[in-house]
Formats: sequence, C-alpha cells, structure tokens
Amino acid sequence: MKTLLQTISRLVNLVHGNFIGAIMVFAGLASAQTTQHIFTIERSTNSNKIYYEARITADGAIDQRRPVHGYWVLLARDSTGKTREELNLFEKNMAFGLKTRRDAKKNVFTMTLAAYPKRAIMLFMEKGKAVAQTVINGRISYLEKIYISSSEAKPLPKVNYIELFGTDGATGEGKYEKITPR
Repeated sequence: MKTLLQTISRLVNLVHGNFIGAIMVFAGLASAQTTQHIFTIERSTNSNKIYYEARITADGAIDQRRPVHGYWVLLARDSTGKTREELNLFEKNMAFGLKTRRDAKKNVFTMTLAAYPKRAIMLFMEKGKAVAQTVINGRISYLEKIYISSSEAKPLPKVNYIELFGTDGATGEGKYEKITPR
C-alpha cells in the first residue's frame, strides 16, 4: 500500500509540475536560455576577474532584453573559480557595467563599458557563437581580455593603464593595445 501511495504521489507531482511548466512556457515566464563567454576583465589589484557572458535564447539568438551578464569570479577567495558574485550597483554604474543598444537591422548590440565609454564593443552571433568585437590597435578584433592596472588613490583608485587583448578579425593574428589615461 505504501509503495502504491508513493507512486501515485510521484505521478501527481509529475503531472502538476509539467502543467505548471507548460503554463510558464506558454506565458513566456520560462525560456530556455544558455550563456556564452565573450570576454574577461582582469585587474592588477587582485586575482578576481569579471566575466562577461552573452545570454542566448532557445532559438540561438542573443537575448534582446538582457543581452549580457557580467559577474565576479572571486579567485582571491577561492582558487577553483566556483565562488561568484554579482556586480554591485556602484560597479555597474561607474566601472564595469555595460550599456547596450540594439541595432535591429543588423542584429548587433553596441556596448560601452561604464568606466570607458569611448570604445564601443559590438556583440553579435557569428557561426552560432556570440562574439565581441572592438578596435584594438587600429584593427577590428575579437575582444578576449581587458587588463586594468591601477593604484590606490582617494576617493577612487587611479587607473595607470588599460590593455586590450584580442584576435584580428581578418587575419587571425593576436592583437594588443595599451591605453594610458591622460
């Protein structure tokens, strides 16, 4: 009798769960979504890194409402890379947040980093993969990493220089540029 009740209970939960899941999908509340790594920011202050991932919808397109997710990987606390933390409001608005604008005709997103809006980063799908492109040393390149060297200063850290690393979009050669703030 106990086994029969357990089986019936499992069936009720399964049917109920599928029903709720079907309603959520129908209502657009649950969409299958994955992410793809696009680039990383590293800093001289510690080993923590900021990872940026494109949100990819079930049909393989970049999510139009929230195309990018940036978050900390706290390597200084946990060398396995499993400890993650969201960017806080200050970090999003003043430093590491990305402002995005969609060009519907080209299905491309133009992004700018809050701390350095002078350099646009283009996000788009290429051969089924999300890629970030920007100009590195005068060439359109796939962005892989940004390195920020800074030193302690009041009220905010002083940026000594920024390095961009990527791959030339036409030749496949590695690209590098060092930007020194004025």
